[in-house]
Amino acid sequence: MRMNVVKLSARVLVLTTVAGLFVVGIAWQLLPLWRGDQYLRVYSHDGRFVGMPSLRILSARGEPAAFASSGTPLIEIPADLATEGREIVVAGPGCGLLHTEFRGEHRLVLPPPLRARIRVPGQFELPSGDQGISLSFHAQGVSPDVASVLLCAPAPSTYWDGPDDPIFLSNHIWLDPETRSASVLLPCTGLWRVAWTHTTRPEQGEFSTFGIVFGMGEAVLTISSDGEEHTLSIDPEDLDNAMGED
Repeated sequence: MRMNVVKLSARVLVLTTVAGLFVVGIAWQLLPLWRGDQYLRVYSHDGRFVGMPSLRILSARGEPAAFASSGTPLIEIPADLATEGREIVVAGPGCGLLHTEFRGEHRLVLPPPLRARIRVPGQFELPSGDQGISLSFHAQGVSPDVASVLLCAPAPSTYWDGPDDPIFLSNHIWLDPETRSASVLLPCTGLWRVAWTHTTRPEQGEFSTFGIVFGMGEAVLTISSDGEEHTLSIDPEDLDNAMGED
């Protein structure tokens, strides 16, 4: 009889614990709603879901952003910051820059990007095969918060041609050694520091967060309008040394 009571008590304890965890889980999910937090999803100008947007709620001039979110599909703005009239900047891979006032929306639509072609002049050989030249773009002449938002935005012109799931799209930009160029999508006009890196290149369809770096350089380009072509000069001596040639 005593054994049965012990077993019953143990079962009641287990069921009570499970029920308690279930209630806590629901409360955890609902807590942001009780606080009045604002949820945002970001879309491209043509209605495609942006899986890795970057958003900043700007503060007074010279002060750090009041709120920042990067790389999460669903942006959650705390209730005390989700007030209309605040200045926000938003960007996403393969999209334009949105710089506007927050109006309490649950959905933000980014403007279209600009297309630019970056070409390396010369007749010398460029890395190919399992090595390549990757390009990264860094906005110049803007505030640190805006520059931080823009980091995620540059992407190859083929960005939206990838998988349907935006989480798995790669915005890594590689120079084509055959055409000696790369066609890119940029979020806005202005000064852009273009950094090139001679590095190992993953096979097509694979993702890599690191590689062996053989050489690097940079140049500052002025992007004034959509469809421009710009020259990125690379000293062949740097590539020769990086590729181990005499």
